[in-house]
Amino acid sequence: MTPLKKLVAECMLLVAIFFAVATLAMGQCPPLWEISNDCGDIQANGGLAPGPIIFCEGIDIFVENNSTPANQITKTYIDWGDGTICQSFPNCPPILSHAYDFPNDTCIGGTGLLTFIVRLGVEKTCGNSSSFHYNTFPIAVRFKPVAELAVSPQTACVNTPVDFLNNSCPNANNPGWLWTINGQTYTTEEVLDYQFANAGTYNVSLAVTNSCDTL
Repeated sequence: MTPLKKLVAECMLLVAIFFAVATLAMGQCPPLWEISNDCGDIQANGGLAPGPIIFCEGIDIFVENNSTPANQITKTYIDWGDGTICQSFPNCPPILSHAYDFPNDTCIGGTGLLTFIVRLGVEKTCGNSSSFHYNTFPIAVRFKPVAELAVSPQTACVNTPVDFLNNSCPNANNPGWLWTINGQTYTTEEVLDYQFANAGTYNVSLAVTNSCDTL
């Protein structure tokens, strides 16, 4: 019997009171994040726009940029803390967005949460000089589950016990399980001592669910 896995799973420009989507400009962050005020004081101030406290992997996260004085800022930088290329934008866009997206087999373990420290920096230039300021804030991301099963033994006689073992990484404390074996469903973490009444080849599937997805 062959076990199977089941896969059941920006910048915005403010115009009056409406937001229009603009193309994100990609660039490099400053080599050193050092605060300076050679061109006068500016203040980086950013954080999460209203939304869930914990974000799911692959979902767009919107960050408010409330840096001041906005009309004097010539460039905005943001480092999302996940190793992706830094983003840079002209002036002071009010909303920035990003999705933390990783391969489907990423296992964090435990609660499945990873916290990224984001740095938002703003710059004001004057001639050959500049002012620079930044702030930091955390973003908590939950990863999708990873489904994996094993069967022991893989070949068995009729009416002899077979164990279906769960090797999944749910990335959650309280995941959901759904086994499908020979048309029957089970919601336990593992299915032990299962017996087949008739000879044949059977497909077995396991779906794992957390608050972000089912795989």
